[in-house]
Amino acid sequence: MSRILDGDLLRDMHHLHMILSRHARDHGGCGRDAALGILLGHEEAVAQGLCSKKLTQKELSQMLGITAQSVGTLLFGLEEDGMITRISPDDDHRRFYIELTPTGRENALIVDRKRKIFAKEILGVLSEQEKEDLSHIIRKLNASLDQSRR
Repeated sequence: MSRILDGDLLRDMHHLHMILSRHARDHGGCGRDAALGILLGHEEAVAQGLCSKKLTQKELSQMLGITAQSVGTLLFGLEEDGMITRISPDDDHRRFYIELTPTGRENALIVDRKRKIFAKEILGVLSEQEKEDLSHIIRKLNASLDQSRR
């Protein structure tokens, strides 16, 4: 077996990233749909007792990896379309929790189904062992990158 060069691995990882990004843009996996998906997942976690509160704009911003200002613009559009509501936990209107409306939940479920179909399509070529190995490698790289950012 020939030795794999680091540069070749980085090129392959970049190529995979580009394919995943293109798919996300083409099939609703970024922007509004990503926000709906995160809100749906968080609501499910709250319902199961895994989380104790709803998400704030700042928390959603961190999860999406975009600025609070960009999330504000995104949320304004979602609110205008009847997908979310912003609820102030008290009379302090500087802090809001974000909730899906029934329409938003319906749309988020559609996005979630599309995401699961895509995951099966792309990961269906891997055996269960290969999926476990890939998961381990990705988590190891993520942990290393997270440490180096501190």
